[in-house]
Amino acid sequence: MAGWLVKFIEHYESAPADDAQALRGFLANEALSCGPDNVRRKGYWICKLAPEYCFWSAPAHATKICQAAGKSASIEGLTGGAVPITIGAMRATIRDRHKLGAQDYQAMLFAICCYTTISRGAEIYALRAKDVKITPTGDVRIRLERTKTRVNVTKLVPNVRIDSFNPAAILKAWIKGLNLEPHQRIWRSVLPNNRLSTTDDLPMGVLRRQIKAVFGKEYSLHSFRKGAASALAIRGAPVETLLAAGTWARITSLRSYIGDAIRTNPEHNRQQTKHLLQPLNYNN
Repeated sequence: MAGWLVKFIEHYESAPADDAQALRGFLANEALSCGPDNVRRKGYWICKLAPEYCFWSAPAHATKICQAAGKSASIEGLTGGAVPITIGAMRATIRDRHKLGAQDYQAMLFAICCYTTISRGAEIYALRAKDVKITPTGDVRIRLERTKTRVNVTKLVPNVRIDSFNPAAILKAWIKGLNLEPHQRIWRSVLPNNRLSTTDDLPMGVLRRQIKAVFGKEYSLHSFRKGAASALAIRGAPVETLLAAGTWARITSLRSYIGDAIRTNPEHNRQQTKHLLQPLNYNN
């Protein structure tokens, strides 16, 4: 609670507006990456606690503002119920990346950032130019202002070459080519001439549609985090590694999150069935 209360106060103090506009604007932004109940709950506690810590006061129609913001929110593509992306689907899209236009290429790059860092879609969507730093070794460090469980988290997009593909190199080229101001988000609206806008951020709703167009209608923003975590778990990654990489606070959350994905993973289950049904050798 304290994290997003501080976030609201920073929003209020950095963008002068009347009390109603400040609340409406903040909740509208939260609705991009939170479900309806979460947005309404945030609005309730902001109205209750924020006046004690800043000069903002809850407007007379605050309840209606919170209810309207909740109605505009959606959990589509943001929850653990998303279909996990497969390694094959990721590799196929990466292989055909040179055929993609600016809009689809951006969706692919977004997916790569989520997948390689095991991050929630909303966390990668919020990245701004100031949050992306190139290291002397060619890796790219990204700073997530806040995750679901932590604040100020640093992750790495690695400088590694796999079949002529290097995720860090692609992200570096993207950032340099945009030449953005530090405060601007790195995901941009696409103009009719297939060029990226230097003034308009990419709406999350448009990004959702791009993801489905590039990877398939069954996938969503959360599919890449879920697919990456599941693939690493199947390949024996230590639980501690997965918890740290995905910023899960509890092992029970991680287990429930990837359990269904592992149980329904075709590659894993084919291998498992072969082991279960292969002929027994009693001579050993």
